[in-house]
Amino acid sequence: MTQTIELNEHQCLAVRQRLMDAQKVSRENLGPEQMLNNLRNETRQNREICNDVLGRELNDKRERLQRIEMLLQEPQTTQSELERLTTDVKRL
Repeated sequence: MTQTIELNEHQCLAVRQRLMDAQKVSRENLGPEQMLNNLRNETRQNREICNDVLGRELNDKRERLQRIEMLLQEPQTTQSELERLTTDVKRL
């Protein structure tokens, strides 16, 4: 449910941005070549941002996965070990 709302909000913002861009272009009376150049520049910038953000997120996820894998490789704590540790804590 929350993801659907977020997706719809994102789509709404994207549509608003496109509308504002279209209004800006119409006010500036840009020619087709200039409009195409602007779109190419915007696409290049978005691609760079996307690669940067996705690259960082991917690295974060990889690091998290490595930490989880390391935790899973550690031996499990038994009930007797927990009881011993609890006793030690109480004693201290």
